Amino acid sequence: MGGVEGCPETPDLQDTTLTCEAVDASEFGLQLVTGVPFPPHTRLSLRLDFGGELFRLDAIVRWLKGNNVGLLLDDMSQDIDAWVRCSFLMRTIS
Repeated sequence: MGGVEGCPETPDLQDTTLTCEAVDASEFGLQLVTGVPFPPHTRLSLRLDFGGELFRLDAIVRWLKGNNVGLLLDDMSQDIDAWVRCSFLMRTIS
């Protein structure tokens, strides 16, 4: 996944690195299953391996439900253009 860049509510999460599973994806959003309850507004730095391609994206936690977190991807992320193209292809193929 990547790491926590900022978590004002829970400073102990700062610089935490973990692996998790993406269960839903769109152009500018992700839903992840994690073992860590990231509170809303936590900033994450993501490294996503999708189909052998690596995407470096930044995101902010928008919601938390149990072990699931909803992320809004930062449109200024390093690989956002490639991610948007890839997510478009995912929708077209399905």
